[in-house]
Amino acid sequence: MIKYLFIIRNTFEEYFIYRINFLFWRLRNILGLLTGYFFIKVVFGQEKILYGYDLEKILTYIFSVSVLRAVIFSSRVADLAGVIQTGDLTNLLLKPISTLRYYFSRDLADKVLNISFSLLELGVIIYLLKPPFFLQKNLFSLILFIFSAGLALLLYFFINFLLSLIGFWTPEVWAPQFLFGILLNFFSGGLIPLDVLPKPVQFVFQVTPFPYLLFNPMTVYLGKSSLLTALGMILISLVWIGIFYFLVRRVWQKGLLIYQAEGR
Repeated sequence: MIKYLFIIRNTFEEYFIYRINFLFWRLRNILGLLTGYFFIKVVFGQEKILYGYDLEKILTYIFSVSVLRAVIFSSRVADLAGVIQTGDLTNLLLKPISTLRYYFSRDLADKVLNISFSLLELGVIIYLLKPPFFLQKNLFSLILFIFSAGLALLLYFFINFLLSLIGFWTPEVWAPQFLFGILLNFFSGGLIPLDVLPKPVQFVFQVTPFPYLLFNPMTVYLGKSSLLTALGMILISLVWIGIFYFLVRRVWQKGLLIYQAEGR
């Protein structure tokens, strides 16, 4: 356990070595929040309700999903593909640590940093702009939201880990990772709530694991999901986590069989 705490600490230190990069990273997040806020204000205009959302709940969705996305989608697992290609994976394989736990520890450091700064930035924006904001006061709904968000974190980790294992078979991993990132942002509800889309499209999305990353946890927070629906979403999230964990283990084992440490 202690060795993974050292990994978390070292990951923190890495971020603050490149302070300018860190500053621009946070500035980009703030600009994204402001863009979302003013876009929604323009779209709503004088409307009271639009696509089943009032201004308070749609702004809460936009602001909250930005924090949730910063936490869940922040990841260092994408580095694994490059580590495989350069042969540096050998350094990890020779150490008495689990590669899966190593990258999960690095992810945790990344997420702690993201949620800290995202909440601070969101707090400043809310203080300055004073937008209408929905605060969920039902304790049970909050617990279900936190639990579903935790499952989303695990689910994304395994999906991203699986994608990075492409590095065992091809050096061209940046293209699928880039395309996946764009599609994921939309399919998960990172750009717009998925329930504003036509019903057939919503159904197609719901049979994939992606809405369980952002959209479904947010519907729990906003009170748009009943208790049974929320529990059902949590159960399905657990099933997807089990599926991707199994795939990661199998693909990892097959990848190690052909790993030749090229580049070393």
